[in-house]
Formats: sequence, structure tokens, C-alpha cells
Amino acid sequence: MDDYPETYVAHNYPLVVLSGLGSGPSELGQENAHRLPHGDGATFQSDLPQVTGERADELLSNLFAVSDSKKPRAGKSEQNGAGLGGFQLEAIGRRYTLPPRKAAPPPSSPTMSPQNSQSTNFPSSRALHSPLSPLSPGSPIYPDGIMTPLWLEKHQFNVPAVFVSFITFSSDPNRNSLNDNHLKNEINNVKGVLTRSGHRTRYAVVLISEKSIVESPDIEERLSTIRRATGLDPKTSLFFLPPNTSRVELSTFATSLLSALQPVCIEYYRDLTKHARRKKNRGAVPPPTAPPTKGTSQALSALGWSIRYDFKGGIFAEFRQEMEAAGRNYNMALDTLLGSDGIFETTHSWSGRWEEARLLADALALRVIRCFLWNAQTTSAVQFWTRYRDAIKSLLDRRGKGTATYGWQVWMARWAKVMAELIQKVNVQGLRLPNVRSGVDANAIQQQVILYAPAEKIFPVGERLPPWNLLAHPGYWFWLSARHAASRRKMAQEIPEEDRTPPGQSPAARVASRSQTYDCYLCPEPHVECTVDHGARIRELLGLSSSEFAGRGQRRFAWRLDFDCAKELMKASKHFDACRILRPVWQGMTWRVEGWWRPAFEVIWNLYECARACNDVLLIVSTSWELLSSVFPQKPGHRYDLANCVGASQADSDSEEGKVLVSLQGENVCSFISVSFNFASEEGHVGEHTPIQYVLSSFAHRDSTPVTLSHVTLQFEGSLEQIRINHDKNLSSSSEEPDGITVIQDITLKSELQRNSTIILSGTADLTLCSGRTIILECPMIFREAGSVRAVRANLSLDAHAFKLDYSTPIISDESSSHWYFKSGQNVYKRHIPLEDSSAITILPKPPKLVIAMPSILSQYYVGEHISLEAVLSNGEEEEANVNAQVRIIDALGQNLAYDLTLVPTESEITVQIGEETAERGKDIQIKGMGPSEARTFAISFTAPADPTSLSLELDCTYRLIGDPETQISKSFSTSFDITNPLEASYQVSTYVHPEPWPDFFSTKKVFERDHSNLNSETYELDFGIARSWLISAQITSFASDDLVLEYVELACHRTHGPAVFTLAARQNQLLSRLSPSQQHVHQFELVVRTADPEERRPITLDLALDVTWRRADANATFDHTASKDHGVDVENEKTPITTSLLLSPFVVTSPEPRVVCTASFLDDTPQDLSVLLLEYTIENPTMHFLTFSTLMEASDEFAFSGSKSSSFNLVPLSRHVVRYHVMPLANSRDDSDQVIVRPEMKVTDVYFGQTLKVVPGDGVLADKDGILVDLSVVRSRHISS
Repeated sequence: MDDYPETYVAHNYPLVVLSGLGSGPSELGQENAHRLPHGDGATFQSDLPQVTGERADELLSNLFAVSDSKKPRAGKSEQNGAGLGGFQLEAIGRRYTLPPRKAAPPPSSPTMSPQNSQSTNFPSSRALHSPLSPLSPGSPIYPDGIMTPLWLEKHQFNVPAVFVSFITFSSDPNRNSLNDNHLKNEINNVKGVLTRSGHRTRYAVVLISEKSIVESPDIEERLSTIRRATGLDPKTSLFFLPPNTSRVELSTFATSLLSALQPVCIEYYRDLTKHARRKKNRGAVPPPTAPPTKGTSQALSALGWSIRYDFKGGIFAEFRQEMEAAGRNYNMALDTLLGSDGIFETTHSWSGRWEEARLLADALALRVIRCFLWNAQTTSAVQFWTRYRDAIKSLLDRRGKGTATYGWQVWMARWAKVMAELIQKVNVQGLRLPNVRSGVDANAIQQQVILYAPAEKIFPVGERLPPWNLLAHPGYWFWLSARHAASRRKMAQEIPEEDRTPPGQSPAARVASRSQTYDCYLCPEPHVECTVDHGARIRELLGLSSSEFAGRGQRRFAWRLDFDCAKELMKASKHFDACRILRPVWQGMTWRVEGWWRPAFEVIWNLYECARACNDVLLIVSTSWELLSSVFPQKPGHRYDLANCVGASQADSDSEEGKVLVSLQGENVCSFISVSFNFASEEGHVGEHTPIQYVLSSFAHRDSTPVTLSHVTLQFEGSLEQIRINHDKNLSSSSEEPDGITVIQDITLKSELQRNSTIILSGTADLTLCSGRTIILECPMIFREAGSVRAVRANLSLDAHAFKLDYSTPIISDESSSHWYFKSGQNVYKRHIPLEDSSAITILPKPPKLVIAMPSILSQYYVGEHISLEAVLSNGEEEEANVNAQVRIIDALGQNLAYDLTLVPTESEITVQIGEETAERGKDIQIKGMGPSEARTFAISFTAPADPTSLSLELDCTYRLIGDPETQISKSFSTSFDITNPLEASYQVSTYVHPEPWPDFFSTKKVFERDHSNLNSETYELDFGIARSWLISAQITSFASDDLVLEYVELACHRTHGPAVFTLAARQNQLLSRLSPSQQHVHQFELVVRTADPEERRPITLDLALDVTWRRADANATFDHTASKDHGVDVENEKTPITTSLLLSPFVVTSPEPRVVCTASFLDDTPQDLSVLLLEYTIENPTMHFLTFSTLMEASDEFAFSGSKSSSFNLVPLSRHVVRYHVMPLANSRDDSDQVIVRPEMKVTDVYFGQTLKVVPGDGVLADKDGILVDLSVVRSRHISS
């Protein structure tokens, strides 16, 4: 925008003049270049002293800071925190001169008199107009010009909207009246000057007090008097600043002052807008001060006056920061200007008014675009620019000198730059350049910004807009400007030689033809255009564009722009600057990885030429290395000789110390040598040969000179550090071999001690690479340590006469490099290596030949069992070994179990030592001098845990051979086995009537009881309670995989919950029994419970358990099934008995309640051919109440009975009564299985409570869902057994 007048393109802010506050930072004072040339008007002059001091300076700086007039803003959201628009502040002294509002009348002269007959009617009094009006003869646009930039200078820099006087308000009691009168006179004097000047400038006064109201109470009265005498409004015209204000208070005062003046300024420019609108609405052209003289242009037409008034309306709206209204006025003015009957259609292109109209059109278009951008209408701005460009092009082709001139390219380049600068200054939302921080990736930056502004909401969603209708960021417009600047240079270079001479040295005809051919609007004449440094302009624009593209993460286009800029510098022979620009592009471009070989080649080649021109050896060698690659085009006439790429004149010295060291990384450059490394297998062992192949392939240009490497180095991760292969010139034979041959070289590696005490493997080979040659360096390796080894980097070194080159590249294993080369006859073939990563290998320890066996281990062990395991160590090595074995037994929780180690005696003399047990390692055994094929056995014994779990046994052996004591060989053995419970128990309970008599409720005699656990025992006395008994049938099931021998089974009570005394006794003698897997055994026990207190009603809970003594059964052993516990201890004494406690479900004894128990048995004197049952119904009353019961035996067709059909009797507390029946089954009592079943139905009713008692089955009686029943076969079997 520098080519346009500043006032035509600058944004307009209200002008506020600050008088008496010193000179501010503004450079827009009265004595500068903005002073109008047509004389002075009214002048403000006061003899009041200026306000000085630190407080005045601070107030002035705060006013300029708050006004923020230099900050471009786009939209309301970008205004400052106070909601203020910008201000154009100007700090002056006590003198200020306004421009004249009316021009001076012209002097009378014959030339000014009318020449025709109608001039006699010309009025004698002339109409005076503004000095800048087309109606004033002294105006630069008289008589038919539309607008001049001086008019904008007048309103932006000379005629203020508000004139503010800063006056010191002193408080001297002796001079207050005199000072106040003087102050009133000065204020009224300034107001009078403003009134006489004819301008509508507002006036405001700021009184800066020296004392506060507290110190001088009459200040308020004085201020009121001054306000009444001067007519100043205390809200908008009169302000008071108290003394002793802080910096924060001064800033607040400055903000409030400008906030109060803002509506005043808006009102001022609104009045000017109304004045211009009224003049436009008159519809008539005002009379000029003097008519145009004969032979000159005619007066400005009505269309011209309409354009002038619309332009003024837009400027005044922009002063008010009403950008929408300003845009509408600018649009109307521009449409009228470019209309079919506009100024361009009536003006010749050779006229000066044509250039002025084009300048005005550009200013209007620029301001319209700025209004669109201000209101975030980006797409509308681009569409307007496109329409304006097409309109100007059509206009120039029709009325002007065409668009095939360099003037059109100048105009296009200028406007592209104007668009970029407008976007930057308006700071369009979304197109701002992000704040780039160090370490932030370009991809992350690109995700934070957008490359073009989206269409605004006025366009329907989904409407397909051309991409050029969307506003791109400034980098695009700078690049577009650079393209047009390049086209301008091209056209300038095509200017004919006869047009290159100055006009004074050319014939008049040629000068006239030149003026009709070349469009020189805002650009030099042809003879000057030829001498313009277009390259500097292009480089500047390319640099601006590159910074914008790079700042938004568009690296590829930024590299292209930098490359174009470097080429421009090379054209100007500025190779150092070109090298400075190309070097970052060469180092950072990703075109190598992406396969964009042509642009990459252009960068590398141009950098090579710059390096040669700058004698930069480092860059010459680096670029020559890349140019050798055949992926780049071959440059005709260029000699590809890497070793001699630096001439003798360019080398600093031929000595070793003076050689330039060049270091290249494979990740950053494109090499003509490809490197791969492969292991033959993915696993190897310590001490064994592992073959490797190191492949070097040359992809240099066909006619290039062979390259001889001084040495190559391989870097590894893991137990191997590096391998170095040196070049041996005695082995060189590549000169005799054709290009493209593949050679396999066998290498012998030797250990070599370096200066830093590290050991590397080194060898020699022929390292001369010609075009298309592949060298395979093959050698066997022996690893001394176990672990993972990976080839990570390869270093290629070249030692030339002028430099040393070191190229480092990573080893990458992929499908294309995983090949193994082998020679068959005279040819070399390759096959694919089926490995996931052929550049890595896992070195395993030397395979151990120590054999670990545990022959005696079983598949299953049981809780509490004593376990003994035998471990056998056999030496399978060919020499003696010192063995160290560690044993650990770990349970499921990770805890170590204690164990014992016992050595099995042997005849060989072997030193064996058993170490102490530790928590981390367990016990260890050291066996020294264990000969070949020799075995050693030791036993591991421990007791299995009491709860089921899973155990792991780990046996770790390490040994060293006598012949190789430095190599430790490991062998591990681990096994796991479960510890399970071999037995499971359940039980059933049946009611049993205890035979002892109940205690007499009316007697104090003691009760006698016999010990049921011993059938031969005598009775003993009991001092308490009644006895209740149950028959417990315990069922034991084997879940073991082997046969078990049950030696003894005992029912025990571990805990009692409640006040009770119990006894437990087996119903029969315990015998040894063999229990097979999944087999069940039943054992019966009698439980007798007594309570000491008959009144006790709480339930009693017994925690029962079945203690089973068992052992494993020997498959070949026999034993006596009739042996008891006491007599069977020595049977199968080789197996240690184990006692296992099997928990049963808790047994609950309910509170004593009346019950009926039915028992069945055969009569002893019953004949064999008769089946007569004795049914006994025992009715018990264990309560402390007198109860009455009634009984009723139901008749049945299945049996006959003798006894009471029904009866009734009374039971005293703690008593029982037995009702007996003789029952003989009948023939129809047999069921389908020919069993005799009797179902007696007897009802026992508690007469008092009316409840029927349930009959509980007792001994010999069964129960089902239909009630109780008696199976004669069951009763008979019990009768026989008893």
C-alpha cells in the first residue's frame, strides 16, 4: 500500500487535539508534512502556562496508550477492554491553527471575465467554497476533479473533532477570583475562535487541580461558577482531575475522559455526514467561484458530485467506526465511478483526470475490502476483489491501453500485496499466524490454524463455492504478487531498445507512440522500468510469503518459495545469500523420503553450484555424495568423481590435520550406497559359529568414478560393540571387473584392543565400489556372552586428499534387505531369509548337558502327607564339572516351604556340600569334581500343607567345566503338583430314643447312665438333665487316585455354642478298611446331649468334624480287615498314618419341645413264619408344663394291629410315655419289588393347645413325603445283626 497516498488507504480515527499538556509521542504536529498548502485559518493562542511535571507526562502517556490509535481492529470483538474505538491524538502547545473553511476570492483580471454575451448576467458577488472543492480555482482538482488526498489530510490531521485544553487549576485564596476570571476569558476566547472559524469542532476543558476539595473547600463553588460562565457541560466538556492521583487513577481518568469524548466525536462526524447528505440531496451542481476559462475542461458533472458526496459519507462513517455504513457509501461511489456513464467513459486515458479516477477507484475498492474484512465477511471481500479486478481489466481493454503491458502486472502485483497487508492489519480471525514455540512440531501447528477463512453465514450451508472465492492467508497473496512481479520483469526485459532511451533523447514521434503503448499508472516510464531491480522486489515478496507458509506448517510450499528466492539470488550472483537460504531447505526437506526426486535434485544441484561459488568444501562434498545417487537425473557434462570433487585450489591443505571433516547422517541425505546386515538365523549359542553378511551396494551413476572406502564400521546393541572392516588395496580387483557384478568376500575377524580399552573385531576386505557393484562381506562370529544383539548403525568412511567423509546410516531390516547371498559356480544367488528381523539375533547360553531327573515324583499328593522326592543329576559333559544346585519349593501364595535334603550315598569320591537355606534362594548343593557320565542323587523331603494348594518345585543348576571355568552354564528344572484333600465327608441324622429313664420330677434320686463308648463299662451317676440322642451316619468318600487304608474314624466336636454336655460314641468297633477311588464308607455314631437346666430354651450348635486316620495302600500288601485300631498299627508299617480332620456342617440342637418318636423291631418270641412287629410310640414332655395327649391309631388294609385304638393320658413335666402296638402285615402290603412295607398312621394331639404332633421316625422306621413307613427287610436285617 506504499504506492498509494497514505491518507487514501489509512484507516480513519477521530482527531482529538490535546492543548497545554506538552508534546506527545505523535509525529503529527502542526509543523509536519500534513499541513495544508492553501494558507491558515483561525488560530488558537493562549498565554496560559502549559501543564508540566511528572503527573502531566504520565497522564499524556496514558491517553496515548488508551487511545490505541495505531492498533488495527476487526469487528467489535477486537476492541479494547474499555469498549473504545481508536483515536488520533495530537499533543500541542498553546497555539493551534485551523485550515480555512472557505477559499479566498480570486483576484479580478481580464482572463477571469466571461468572453461570451451571456457573461453580462454573471453576479458581481462570488460564491466561495472550500479550498479543496472543485469549485474553487485554487483547488488542485479544479474544475472537474472528484477528490484529492488533501481533503482526507484536512479531516484526519488538521480539523479536530474535539479540542481539549488542559489547564492548571490553582488554589490561592488571594488570587482565586483573578485566576478564575482569567480562566473564563481564555475558555470563552477559544470558543469564540471556534465559532468564527466555521468548523464544527467541539471544545472541552480539563482542569488539573493543585489542591483537593478537602484542602480548598471553595473548589466546588468555583467550578460551578466557571461552568455557568462558559457554558461547558460537566459530563462532556468540563473535567476535573484532583491532585495526588496514583498511576492507576491516572489510567482510569484517561479511560473515562476518552469514553466521555467518544460520543462527542461520533456526533461531530454525524453532523458532517448530514451536511454532505443535504448537499447531495439538492440534486443541483453548486455554482463555482469562477467559471472555467475557455479551452479547459468543463465543470464536474452531477455524477462526479454524487461520487464525491458518497465518498465523504463513507469517510465520515469510518471516522465513527461504522464500517457497514462506510462500506455501503464506498460501494455506491465505486459503482457510480465504474458505471456505463461514469467518469471513465467520459475521460480520455491520456488525461490526468484518468489517473486520478483510477487512484480514487483503487482507494474505494481497498476501503470496501477492508470494511468486508472488518465485519468478518471474508468470502464477500474476495468476490468483490474478483469483480473489481475484472471490471478494471475490461475498462483498460476498452478505454485504456490494455492489459498486455507491464503496467497491468505492476497493478496486479500491487493489489496482491495490498490484499496480504489488509489481512495482516485487519487481523482476520482464523488467519492469524500462530505463536510458534520451540520444540513444537509443524504438524501440531498445522492442526491449530486454517489455511483459508470459511465462508460467512450469509452463504447457504452446502453451497459449492469456487476455492478462489475463499480468503486465503497472506502467504498466498504475497506469492501471487511475486508471480506478477516476475511477469513484470519478463515484460520489462522485452521492452524494445528504442523505448529504453529517455524522452529527451528520443524523437517526438517515438515519445508519442510510447505514451499510447505503455500504461504507466503508478509505475515508472519504460526507460526507467528497464533499470529497476525487479529481483530484489521478487525476493522480498517470496521471503514474506515463505514466512507465512512456514508459520502455518506448510513446509513443502515454504521450501519451494525459499528455493525460488535462492534462484533469484543466484541470478544476481549473490551466492552466499543463496547458500544461506538453500542450506536449511536441503537439511529439512522431506522430498527424499516422499520420493519427490526432481525437486530434491533441483535443491541439491543449486546448492552444489552455490557451494562451488562460495568455496564451501563441506557443502561441496555433501551435495556431491547425494548427486552420485542414480535416483536423481544425471547432469550432462558433469563429472561424478567424489574423491576429486574438491579441487586443489579449493582445499585448505593436503595434510591430514588440514583436511575438512564431513559428517553425514543417512536420515538426512540420499546416499548412493545402500547398507544391509543380516544374521543367518534368529538364535545362536555362546561359543558357536554364527555366520553374518554385511552387504554394500552402489547405485551411483553409470559413468561415475569408483569410490574406495577407507573402512566401514558396524555398531551393535548388546554384548557386541562394533566390527570394523578396513580397506586392503592388495585385495582390490574392482577395476578388472565389469559394472554390476556381485562379489562375496570371506573375512576373518580378529580381536583388537582400542585406546579406550575396548575390544572390537576387525578385518580387511576390498572396499572399492563402482557403479552397480554389490560387495557381500561374509564372516563367522563367535559370541562369548548371552543376550540380544542387534546391528543398529553402519559408518562408511572415505579418506580423500582434501577431506574426510564419515557417512552414518541406521540398519533397517525389511522385506527388501532380508536376503542371504550364496555362490553357486561362478554366479551369486540370493534367497529370502524368513526372519522377522534379520539384523537381530538372540544369543542363548551354551546348551547345557547336565541332565536333571526326578523319577519318583507322583501325579498327586495329599494334605498333611510326608513327601519325599528324589532328584538325580547326571553329568553329560565330556569333562569334569563343578555343579551348584539350588532347590526352592513355593506354594500358590509365593511363600517358600521348608524342606530337608538328604544325599544318597555313592562309591565315587565327590565333594558335596549342602548350604544353609535362605529366603531368596533356598538351600543349595555344591558338587565338586563331578566326572563325565556320573550321576548324583539326593532326596527332597517335606510335609505337605494342611490345606489344599499348588506347589512348584524349582531346581536351578549352574556348573562350570574344569577346562573352561569362565563360562557358566545353567540348567533349570521345574515342576508343579497339586496338594489335594483325599477324603470328603457328609452325614445324615436320625432321631434315637435314649434308653435311660428320665429323671423323676417328684424324686431327688440321681440318674444313672452307662458309658456307651464301652459296652462292658458299668453305669455311673449323672447329676443333671434329660438325655436326647441322635444317630449320625457319617459317609466318607475317597477322591484320591490311589487306594487308601482307613485305620480309624472318630467323630469329634471342636466347639459347642450353648450350655450343653454331650457324649459321642461309635455304634460298632472300628476296623481297618481299604477305600478305593470314588468308593464310600459309612460309619455310625451316637450323639447324646444333656442340658443342665430344664428351663433352658436356647438352641445349641455343635461344630462336628470327622477325624480320619489313613495311609496310602501298598498295591502288593495284604492286611486283616478285622483288625482294630489297637491291633492294626503294625500292618503296612512302611506307610506312615496320617490323620485328617474333615469338617462337617454344624449340628443344631433345637430347644426341647414335645415330640413323638416311633421305633420298630421284631418280637423275640415271634415264630419264623410270622412277621409281627413291635411299634413303640414314645411321647415326650421335656417342658415344665402338665400336658394332656390323645392318641388315635388309624385302621389299615395293609396290616393288623393289637393295642389301644385311641387313648388319652396326662404327662407331668419332664416325663415320657410309651404306647406299644403289635403289628402283623397282611398279603396286600407288598409293593412292586416284593418288599413288605407298612405305613402306620397314628395321630397324637396336644389336647390343650389343639396341635397334632408330627411322628418322628426312630430306630427301624423310615420316612418319605407321605409320612413314616416300616420296611420289614430293613427291620429284619437289623434284628439279625443285633
